[in-house]
Amino acid sequence: MPCQGTFPRACPTLVPVGHRHTVLNRALARGVVCISLLFALLLVAPGAAWAHSQLTTTAPIDGDTIATAPGELVLEFNEPVSPPPTAIRLFDARGEQVEAGSATMSEAGRVMRTVLPGQLADGSYVVAWRATSADGHPVRGAFTFAVGAPTSGIDRTSLLATIGPTPDEAGWQIAAAISRWAMYAAALIAAGGVAYLLLVHDRAASERETLLRIVTVAAAVAGIASVADYAGQVVLTGGTGAAALAGASVLQSVLTSGFGASTVARLAGLVAVGLAVGKLWSRPATVVSAGGALLVIASFSLTGHTAASSPQALVTAANLAHTAAGAAWFGGLVLLLVTLRRRKAQDDAVGAATLVARFSTLATVAVVAVVIAGSAMAWAEVRAVRALTSTAYGWTLIAKLVLVGLVIAGGAYNNRRLVPAIKARAQRPAQIQSPWEGLRRVVRLEAAGIVAVLAVTAVLVNVVPARTAAGISGFFSARGAMGDYQLEATVDPNRAGRNELHLYLLAANGQPTDPGEPQDLQVSFALPAQDIGPIERVATPAGPGHWTMAGNEMTFPGQWKLTFTLPVSRFEQLQTEITVPVNG
Repeated sequence: MPCQGTFPRACPTLVPVGHRHTVLNRALARGVVCISLLFALLLVAPGAAWAHSQLTTTAPIDGDTIATAPGELVLEFNEPVSPPPTAIRLFDARGEQVEAGSATMSEAGRVMRTVLPGQLADGSYVVAWRATSADGHPVRGAFTFAVGAPTSGIDRTSLLATIGPTPDEAGWQIAAAISRWAMYAAALIAAGGVAYLLLVHDRAASERETLLRIVTVAAAVAGIASVADYAGQVVLTGGTGAAALAGASVLQSVLTSGFGASTVARLAGLVAVGLAVGKLWSRPATVVSAGGALLVIASFSLTGHTAASSPQALVTAANLAHTAAGAAWFGGLVLLLVTLRRRKAQDDAVGAATLVARFSTLATVAVVAVVIAGSAMAWAEVRAVRALTSTAYGWTLIAKLVLVGLVIAGGAYNNRRLVPAIKARAQRPAQIQSPWEGLRRVVRLEAAGIVAVLAVTAVLVNVVPARTAAGISGFFSARGAMGDYQLEATVDPNRAGRNELHLYLLAANGQPTDPGEPQDLQVSFALPAQDIGPIERVATPAGPGHWTMAGNEMTFPGQWKLTFTLPVSRFEQLQTEITVPVNG
């Protein structure tokens, strides 16, 4: 909602004059550019763990030395993933690729395997992997292991450096971030522009051609940016640089994913808008333009966090409402700014006041939708206050909320105070000339604020959701060293109250093992913050290297310390401690 009129009595601080106009506009432009570049750089900053799917276990275990060569490589993720053609690659200590089979998936897409056709020689190896998250984002990583003994003179850092990303991958990441931002902005202008033309504009011939051209150009820019974003997705998924664009297998893999479906739907909607909007306001053109705008808005729900969050129906509905409201708000502001410039030239204060009042009504509905839908989406991705304040996603979301809040606060004041002032003074042209520049300036400020919001959003879609990063998913899993073994503990549903624990003693090859005769595994529960515990329990064997137990020991939320003790002989026992962040 723009500041509908800037009269000295009603809004004195919003009407700078003279040199301050130029200074404010330049500072605003620089600020928007800096914010956009900052978030684009943050998006591709080295070491930023912004992958959405997370690798939880591997076999062999990362960094371990095993006596005999494994027959396969196994990678387990916290959520389903899709493997590209080059999902798993194996390299020796010299950086030369070792033959391995194609990746196969099991356990509902959470476990990726590849068979090793030949016997591996002794020495160090590095496994480079790539996958596509359930939300459509490419993720990658690497881990090391050694057979027999590590290669002399080669440490883990040097070994990982032998494979690394392709030289141009960082450039593609930056290009993808920029194209994604441009796609968001242009798509919202195109879809929101249709809403403005149909619901707000009075069809005045003086500016109609210009407004229609803006929507058409925005649709074209959004289409080009969507294609560029798709190309970036192909390159980052394939892992072979620009050569991936010539590989039919990678192109098909991305096209058949949720990301591909989103891109195709968006392009179809943009084509409909671009072809039909020029013939508004005939009935066929109106139907096609409106349908195309709705398709553009819906396309954003086919990939990203929405596609991987639950409850699915709530998140999808909230995302649709959120995107539609953002389009009506941002696209309407851009076209309103152009309209006000034309109305000033024509000295049409009454017409301008009428349009401002109409847009204010549309923007009010958009604000309500943004607040309600945004709250629902934030709840789905955060779930707890600690996740909001302890994760990159949480702080990025806070930045977005602050920006949106500032725009809403200004819009609310304008709607309650300045729209009535415009209507009252529209009948007295002599008194309404002075606020023209101020009115346009505030519209630009609001549009710039939303541009900054879009820059933050371009980052937010590539950050691990707060609920995942903070361990507020449906279960919690962690490992602790237990002698020559690893103890993996899984807590389900990891909420205060009754929980079920699955405990696995893993050998160096990542497989459950039993160091001797089946033994009862002793578990001690403690919550130091509330001086609770230790609560002693015994897990019962459920198979080789596997124990289970269920109970209400973790009744309160907090950082629980679980100590595991396993007798392996009359005089020896293994022990480890794992911290479990239990949710409320």
